[in-house]
Amino acid sequence: MKTYFIILFFLLSNICFSQYYGEAGKSMNFTFKNWIVEKQISELSFKLASSNPTVFFVDSIKINDLYLMDLERDYFEINCSAQNLNASEINLTIYGTALAGNDTITNLLFFDIIADDNNLKIDTAVSIISKNPLIHSNYAKFAKISNIYPNPAIKNTTFNVEYFADLPSSIKFKIFNEAGEQIWQKEFYKEKIGRDNLTIDLDSNSPMGKYWIFLETDLGMHFYPFVLIK
Repeated sequence: MKTYFIILFFLLSNICFSQYYGEAGKSMNFTFKNWIVEKQISELSFKLASSNPTVFFVDSIKINDLYLMDLERDYFEINCSAQNLNASEINLTIYGTALAGNDTITNLLFFDIIADDNNLKIDTAVSIISKNPLIHSNYAKFAKISNIYPNPAIKNTTFNVEYFADLPSSIKFKIFNEAGEQIWQKEFYKEKIGRDNLTIDLDSNSPMGKYWIFLETDLGMHFYPFVLIK
């Protein structure tokens, strides 16, 4: 029985559903046409984070005609940079391999996008969901984190996580530091559907820096970055 993957694109404030199918264990790729349109771009850098690299592994990235093969990565993040582009339009292609089995989800998030020292506010995210064509599954039904505030969060104070779940589910929140170490966890069952809020008070010994909060449910996983300051 073959397993296929559906890729959903979320671009800027509009949600554009583009579906791509790939057989698990084989290569696949997807392209953002005119991802960036500026007067002229020479240097470009950005970060790409994955909530679960075991579902889809990024092999390489192509920016226009330039292939980035030797990617700088840790478990969750990939740092990408390219020079001498000299282009007014940027087309971005992600090449990777579908790894996981049926009904598993990963989210790819692009952030810290900088073109010639200009920080671009381009909100681009991709959800990759395994799908078996012989079994009906409503892939839209999974929970997500919609906001963290304040962000940056301040040490020794509480901060709030807004999240959404459209089915009753076991809920597990986990926080990881930049080294990929889990530093906090909370688990409960959520009967109420819709938007909700969780207040978190991190240990006062938690150092300043970047963190990732993961939301795991019976239906999938979502993550959201935040920064802890003084």
